[in-house]
Amino acid sequence: MRMDVRTFNIDQLSTGMHQWPSETSAGHDGILYSLTSGSPRYGIQRSDASSLENIGGQMELRDDRDLRVDGRGVTATTSGDIFVADWSGQIHEFSPDGTFRRRFSTGLNDQLDINLRSDGLLAVGDRFGRFAITDTSFSTVANINVGSSQTYVGFVTPPPGPAVPEPSTYAMAVMGALGLGLFAWRRHPRRAATD
Repeated sequence: MRMDVRTFNIDQLSTGMHQWPSETSAGHDGILYSLTSGSPRYGIQRSDASSLENIGGQMELRDDRDLRVDGRGVTATTSGDIFVADWSGQIHEFSPDGTFRRRFSTGLNDQLDINLRSDGLLAVGDRFGRFAITDTSFSTVANINVGSSQTYVGFVTPPPGPAVPEPSTYAMAVMGALGLGLFAWRRHPRRAATD
């Protein structure tokens, strides 16, 4: 379903999939990507985010061994490259038409979710309180343990506002203020003490 947060009007998306979707994510290309439910979750249906009309038929995602991918999270780049986090701890990359390109092991198990930042950073969460950070080049990976239960990932863009100084800039400003205060106290100790 899609809800307009101003009017609270709800439109329902019909993917036309033979199974209901387990997840629908908005790609950076403005297209909605819906994963099938069940096990394995190997089907993706793309839909236009504005009209909610389906784009083409359901794609069946298979890896380099021609095995169905058990996707648990899906995201896409601005050019439509698809990244799917699967249950076994892999991230699979597919072309916009669903052709397998490569896979990458995150070191996690039972992955639940994947999210892509606009600069290409990927985050994946699992059901054991861990998440992994990599990027679309798969050059490195970092695993972080944050607890023991299901972990879903996302990126937040801070709202516009006053710039927050770097910690080193802040420390220099505080040291500068202390230095000026000490200078004033040494120059006029009695006046500085009564102020």
